[in-house]
Amino acid sequence: MEKGVNQATLEWTETTRQAFQAVASGIVAAQERNVQFAQTAFENGVAQLRAQEETARGLFQTMAEQSEKQRAAFQKVAQESINAYLDLLAAPIAFYQKGIDVTRQAAQKAR
Repeated sequence: MEKGVNQATLEWTETTRQAFQAVASGIVAAQERNVQFAQTAFENGVAQLRAQEETARGLFQTMAEQSEKQRAAFQKVAQESINAYLDLLAAPIAFYQKGIDVTRQAAQKAR
């Protein structure tokens, strides 16, 4: 009888050990999957951040280029406006100078 109890105890102990081993293996496998998931999520997040950084860098570069083009165009418009205004101011003087030149030439022909 004692041998039967000992045998039953050994079987129960072995079965319990196997059950705990299965649970421990499951926990280890779940942890490995969780680590893999976390690593993949982190790597994907880093990749997304890098892609967004590149997109933002390209956008800022384009904005800087467009800003420079706008500045150059405004400078050209301003210079042309100043030149037109100076030509307008110089027109009466040029007209007066032309009148003097014509008068001089007429006076020289008359001599």
